[in-house]
Order: sequence, then C-alpha cells, then structure tokens
Amino acid sequence: MNAENTFTVRQDPERMREWRELLERADVVAHSSFAGFDARLLFDLGVSGAYVPNAIEEVAPQGSVRALLGLDPDRPVLLTVSNLYPYKNHAALLEHLADRPGDWQLVIVGHPAPDFPQEAARVERLAAADPRVRLVLGLPPELVAAGLEESDLFLLPSRNDATPLVVLEAMRHGVPWIATQYCGAVHDWSGGLVLGLEDFGDAIDALLADAPARGRLGAAGRAHWEACFTWPTVAARYDALLRGADDLPPLPGPPEAAEATDAVRAELYDGSVGTTAIRN
Repeated sequence: MNAENTFTVRQDPERMREWRELLERADVVAHSSFAGFDARLLFDLGVSGAYVPNAIEEVAPQGSVRALLGLDPDRPVLLTVSNLYPYKNHAALLEHLADRPGDWQLVIVGHPAPDFPQEAARVERLAAADPRVRLVLGLPPELVAAGLEESDLFLLPSRNDATPLVVLEAMRHGVPWIATQYCGAVHDWSGGLVLGLEDFGDAIDALLADAPARGRLGAAGRAHWEACFTWPTVAARYDALLRGADDLPPLPGPPEAAEATDAVRAELYDGSVGTTAIRN
C-alpha cells in the first residue's frame, strides 16, 4: 500500500467493506511495516496481520561511480536511485535544491520511465541547469552498490512509496538517508530522517556539517538491516506461515539503533531543521 492507492481505497466506504471481506477470507494477511500505509489500513479495517518485512538481495560493489563520473574526491556525494517516474519526485528535489548554496555533488541514477518521456526530459533539463548534479540514465546493480559505498547521504524525495527497497540498500551499506513522509515503511526504520521535501536542504546542510551524526545514523541503519531485513530472517517468517504458524515472534529493530537514530533526529528536528519534520 502506498499513499495513492490508500487514498483510493479509503475514500470509498463500499470499497473499504470489500477489502475487509477479502482480507478476512485469507488464511494469513502479511504487512511489511509497523507504521506504514499497509499497517494503518489493516488497523482501521480491524484485520489482524503478521509482520513480514521486505528483504534485499546483497550485491557486491564493483567499480567506482566517483571515478566513472569524474567526481571531485574532496566534495561530498548525495545519491538518489529510482527510475524517472513522476511520483519519484526528482524534479521537485532539483527545483528545491537549485537555489540553495552547497558544496556537494548530487548523483541521480535511474532509467527513463517508458510511459513518461516528458518526465525524463524535465529531469534532464533541471539536472543540466545545476553543475553540481549528475544524471545517469541507469547503472548495473554492482555500480549502484559501489555508488552507495562512496556516498555521504542517500535521498528519497518520493511522494508515493510503500516499502522502498533502495532505502534498505542504503542501510545495508551504512549510508544515512533522508526520505519523505510518503515513503511508508521508512517510519519504522533506523538510520535516517523522515522529513517534508521542503526541509531536505536544511537536513542535508546539517548532516554534511556533522560527520559524527552521519556516522551514528549509518551504523544504526546497518545494524537494523542486519537484524531484520536479510533474506534468511525474512524467509524464515514466510516459511513459518506457510507451515501453518498461528503467529510469528516479534521482529523489533535493535534498541540501540533506534535510540541512536532518535537522538540524532531530536537534535536536528529541534534545532537546525525546519518545522515540518515528521516524527515517528
């Protein structure tokens, strides 16, 4: 469930009734977040579910995105990875950052979306207007992994996501992330900030100026990924349900990862980052 289809379901009482009846006929209803759109909908429908998060495939990094693009080794790199669909909000991010000073380099990696050529053209135009931005129209997974290893911050400006795997990939590589409140399951995850897009610039400035805070977030995200989002952990939960388990054991993230994330968030949300911060 994402912001768009949640709204579609919720605005129609008859559709809500149909969904409840459908879900109640299932042997098991799985939800992939604690606080995302899927979990909230189940709660409001009065339907119980089992928490089974997403996992990601581990891809070994090969090569160097910094070298490939000729990036300045002494300037920080911001990275965003997603195909150029309108709802991924690349254009809004570029418009937001265009007039902000900042000695960073932003790398956007994503294939043009076949049904939205005008969106790709718009993003290309905005990227070309800012010399700090590099738009790369697709990379193999090994180079994306290398780019994550080389990045200082990961950005997800999307306005319509459910459980964005690319943030889990950032967590796996120990990269602190900034995502919007529309990215569903990120509300559950350690290692980053959940903000309105209008506050991304302030958050970027604050984190780039605070290497220890970046380090704490990166370590917290990595620890949370290791504990909850590897395939052995997630597959075991599917296996238990398929074998007829009535319930699953809790799968909380490491308390120390949540505490470290909350501490950095509290410092930034109450200080240098604006008032639209979304608290978990």
